[in-house]
Amino acid sequence: AKLLRKPGTASVLKTEAVRSVVGKKKERYRQKKYTDQSYTEVERISRSPTVLKAQQIMTTPVYTLFSNAKITDALQLFEKYNIRHIPILSQDNSLAGIISDRNLYQYCSGITYDGNQNAVHRTDEDISSFMVTRVLTATPDSDVRDIARIFVEQNIGSMPITENRQLKGIIARSDVLGAVMLHYSLELWG
Repeated sequence: AKLLRKPGTASVLKTEAVRSVVGKKKERYRQKKYTDQSYTEVERISRSPTVLKAQQIMTTPVYTLFSNAKITDALQLFEKYNIRHIPILSQDNSLAGIISDRNLYQYCSGITYDGNQNAVHRTDEDISSFMVTRVLTATPDSDVRDIARIFVEQNIGSMPITENRQLKGIIARSDVLGAVMLHYSLELWG
């Protein structure tokens, strides 16, 4: 029976098995080393204790319309200045509402939120007939992180910045994204 066994083959198989375990341990060690290096690099990035305020990223001056303006006026503003939101002012220059290009085009097309087709609206109507009157606003000293959180939670695309009921600026989602790019060390959800 001893003559039929191949002792050299058995020892090679054992050695190979040991090498594969050692190789896996080395790979895990390398991965842990890279992971540790990554965490060390992240810790080296300075964390900004500074809070970014709305007034630092808001767009100003703001293109606005009065509540008695026509839909054609809004269409012209959207087209001319390539903007997506227009705050609507009352006669005393306080914020009365807001319209978005998306809502305007949907209103003009006659398509409802549930996908039904209504009569197409005329463009000579007042914008007050479809503007959103319950507008979420912030103050110039509002924390941009709070504004970003509201954008996500309320599914809105812009926020007028007001002080004493007067419009001071506007922040859009793109302004928040731009701030994140410029202030990459900004602690977003502190």
